Amino acid sequence: MELWPNFFIVGAMRSGTTTLHAYLKNQPDVYMPDEKEPVYFSTLPSIFSGRQLTKEEYLTLFDNVKNEKAIGEASIQYLRDPLSHKRIFEKLPQAKIIIILRNPVFRAFSQYLAIWSIKKISISEEIRKDAKRMDENDLENDNPLAYGLYYNQIKRYLNKFGSNQVRIFLYEEFFNDPQKSLKDVLDFLDVSTEVRPLNSEKLNEYFTPNHFMWKIITNPIIKKLGYSLLSEEKRISWYKRLRSKNKTKPKLSEDNKKFLINFYKNDVDSLEKLLNKKLPWFK
Repeated sequence: MELWPNFFIVGAMRSGTTTLHAYLKNQPDVYMPDEKEPVYFSTLPSIFSGRQLTKEEYLTLFDNVKNEKAIGEASIQYLRDPLSHKRIFEKLPQAKIIIILRNPVFRAFSQYLAIWSIKKISISEEIRKDAKRMDENDLENDNPLAYGLYYNQIKRYLNKFGSNQVRIFLYEEFFNDPQKSLKDVLDFLDVSTEVRPLNSEKLNEYFTPNHFMWKIITNPIIKKLGYSLLSEEKRISWYKRLRSKNKTKPKLSEDNKKFLINFYKNDVDSLEKLLNKKLPWFK
């Protein structure tokens, strides 16, 4: 018998989904595969691997499920892709959807930092260039600013699955009290809300890369060896030690902050009306 997931973490990018994935992997009633971002239900190739899993490859992710009640996966591309919600619903109409939303200004800056750390771009120039070429439906060019235009992305899931099957968390609230937030997630998934101890460290945080070591540890052969020889805990520990040159994080300039607030303001206003909730981002 084929075993499919019954819940999905669909985004948003740079909003804590990697940390939530790790939290849930540690809970006894929840099964999460080791692989994050399988993007099987996306119409687009993975922005991480550049390929699409076959049905057989996707289902092998759940081969190790035992007695877990909640079976999930996390793919941030599902929120951005305008057809993923339909594809998930067609196959799994009872699935539950979890979304974490972050202040779109800081979410965008985090994404630009990730690009800057590798390509050494001018963040100010990139933001303005991307704003000029903004087309929310242009998936081919993968505009970083588009990921923070939440209104249409959220509306698609609410319209398709209904509010009872979609739970939206705010990044700022989630990580202010991760213990309570995870209990809320577990309650939504209808499993035991007794939370195992959490590692309070956020994953996928900013780092200034050591470019020489970065090339080595992202080599596919080295990665495959690491997965086969090292435990997850040791892999993460060595990965963090080797990848980083230092932890000096550039700050978002006031000029860029004002520009991004102005860019996202109308979308946030629409989102507040959709959710019937005042959002804490642009006070």
